[in-house]
Amino acid sequence: MTSHRASTSSTLSSGSATPRGLGHAPSWTDDLPVCPLSGVGSSTNQTYRLDGLRQEEHPFEDRCFHFRHESDVYLYGVFDGHDGNRASDFATQRMPAELLLGQLDKIQTDRDVKMALHQAFLAVDKAFFEAIDDYLCEKTTLQLELPEGMSDYEVYQQYPQLVDKLHALDEKITGGTTAVVALILNSKLYVANAGDSRAVLCKTKPDSSLEVVQLSNDHVIDNPDETLRLSQLGLNMDLIRSQGSRLGNQDCTRTLGNYHLKGGYKDFDILSVATAEPVIAEPDVVGGITVDESCSFLMLFSDGLYKSLEKCTGTDSVNRDLAYMVSEELGNQSTLNSVAQAVVDRVVRLHHDTFMRGGDHARLCAKRPDIMLIVRNFNHPFPNALTSPTQGGVYNPVSVPYRPHKNEGPPPKLIMPPKQPVPTNLHETSPTTTVVAPATNQSPVVAQQSPSATMSEVADTNVTQTTGTTSSDTERSGPELRLFRRRQRSYQPLTLDDDGLVEPYVDFSDFHQRWNEFMKTQKEHISSLQEEKEPSLKEEPDKELEEEEAQR
Repeated sequence: MTSHRASTSSTLSSGSATPRGLGHAPSWTDDLPVCPLSGVGSSTNQTYRLDGLRQEEHPFEDRCFHFRHESDVYLYGVFDGHDGNRASDFATQRMPAELLLGQLDKIQTDRDVKMALHQAFLAVDKAFFEAIDDYLCEKTTLQLELPEGMSDYEVYQQYPQLVDKLHALDEKITGGTTAVVALILNSKLYVANAGDSRAVLCKTKPDSSLEVVQLSNDHVIDNPDETLRLSQLGLNMDLIRSQGSRLGNQDCTRTLGNYHLKGGYKDFDILSVATAEPVIAEPDVVGGITVDESCSFLMLFSDGLYKSLEKCTGTDSVNRDLAYMVSEELGNQSTLNSVAQAVVDRVVRLHHDTFMRGGDHARLCAKRPDIMLIVRNFNHPFPNALTSPTQGGVYNPVSVPYRPHKNEGPPPKLIMPPKQPVPTNLHETSPTTTVVAPATNQSPVVAQQSPSATMSEVADTNVTQTTGTTSSDTERSGPELRLFRRRQRSYQPLTLDDDGLVEPYVDFSDFHQRWNEFMKTQKEHISSLQEEKEPSLKEEPDKELEEEEAQR
């Protein structure tokens, strides 16, 4: 495959981007602020045993991000890696670079936004292959050294070292990832996906019932549109279905990465007759959906979540079942991370319990894949919400290490909401508890919003600072009072200089001192070399004069 190496490919492919909290190598995306209105849940793949023990079949390969770039720009993504995490790591870092570095600044129409998402998917796929271009060239060179007409066994017997090198290179170029990305821009929702990871929007109907809408498309063999596309490429779809409805080494017909089914698809007998690459990176894009008071919450999840629930329960409405789980946990949990993780844990427990019970479903539940879930709340009631890094809290547009400063005045009061009863069912309505993240360096405030309040109205809510003692202080008791005092003790405002900038938090004085010493040493060394050369230059003319005088 011929390609031109992008200047940023090596940079973005060098790091690893895993869900925050699972531990990962430093990445440039660490400086992007996390969306405070979303939460993440995940679970590593498991192979079950009858003795109750579990073991991982492979390292965790799913990745995600949930960023708030500006006051009206939110970006979410779930990437389900396969055959390694190289592609999912790369996509998690490169996708934000294709969307949040000025590409959306001058976009006005829905068509332009969808085109930007479409181009971002293609750019990430191209950049991934550019990042592995050297490995592909090395593999081709080694393959040319092997003689033709020999079986694999004969090749390994005569050229074991070459075969081992080829296997090592295959591990570096193999693998791909599905991708589902949601973008909220100017209070409009856009979704793009390639593969079978899903985006599901839950809305509240006028009768207070829950409407579940899948915004993504499952790019698999059972999708009629994908079947038609592959048939037009000359593939025998009946033969593919008879072999498990798989294209080579995977189920999806659209992915990012996966060289073996793109540049190397001719190596598969069942795919070699195709007139073009059967697996593509071109996404399906929908939008813009107005985010209004009817929008309840958004879910983005990998296929491991819904397939695990389908196998253990046999449900034919898995999106609705997951939506009801999220709605129930929003009434029980206190943070959005807890909401997402509680839903994942429930599915994992149901899946494992089905295996332990035995029966027909147990054979389908002997193991399960990685699971990733993002929950983005819009207007669903969240009565037990606490101020935390993922639900409210101070929003900083850049990543700034926290440094204690002396308070220049009393901290703002934390306005606690009155206790709300937990809804007993989805049809019971109650005021939505929304945590307002102020744009300035203020403590977060939990404000009460009616069900009719839109996202923009919540974001525009003014935060009022109060001083002195109020009646609300004396009314606090128990957990509310402890939370209020803890917030008072931990509140430390950032100090700005005369230009309105944050003071430098990295001390370069030691670096400058060492640099000056180094330069001084270099100058002294150069001066000594020059002094050594000058006497020799002076001696040579003197010798010439002496020779001339001797001749005379």
